Amino acid sequence: MIRPLSLFTVLACTLIAPAAALARDGERPRFPDRRIEAADVQPSPETTEQPTVPANDPETKPAPVVPGDDGETTSEPGKGHRGDGAGLPGMPELTPAFLRRVWRFSVEADGYDAGAHVLSATVDRVLGGPKRARRALADVDVAVLVTPATRVLDADGNRVGADGLAPALDDANDAVVTGKPLAKAKWQQDEDGDPVPTLRAKRIAIED
Repeated sequence: MIRPLSLFTVLACTLIAPAAALARDGERPRFPDRRIEAADVQPSPETTEQPTVPANDPETKPAPVVPGDDGETTSEPGKGHRGDGAGLPGMPELTPAFLRRVWRFSVEADGYDAGAHVLSATVDRVLGGPKRARRALADVDVAVLVTPATRVLDADGNRVGADGLAPALDDANDAVVTGKPLAKAKWQQDEDGDPVPTLRAKRIAIED
């Protein structure tokens, strides 16, 4: 009975000793502390990422600006005009509606060419005409065609005969011409070959 008890005691001591050692070991970590304190970490400097251009991508450059080029387009000279005279420097623009009618023109006479049957004159104003035509023809030199059907009246209101027609018109200063403006294709030309707005006279009343 004594020997089994002694054996039990030896076994108990054998088991208790490692347990006590394990208990003491539990008071400290079995492995080295691997925690990193925040103070030990040095922040790396921030870098701003710069955009990179591929080596094969050509550099884009703004288009050159031409002086005076503001992007705006201008219409072609004469485009959009209607009627005769458009596009000719210094020439009035006569609309088709104006060319279809007979008008009265107050003019200053400047000599009569008996060979060409043309009275040279300058328009003072268009009597009863549209405002646009009055502005267009003011102070414009015109050629007045005198035909056999044209009636010419002197300052007294008397009709001038064929024999006295040329001197009466050549001596006239002011007159009122009743006539029809002609299309540009039928305009007379001056001594320089430039077209002159032309009227075909139906009646010429000499005032002075």
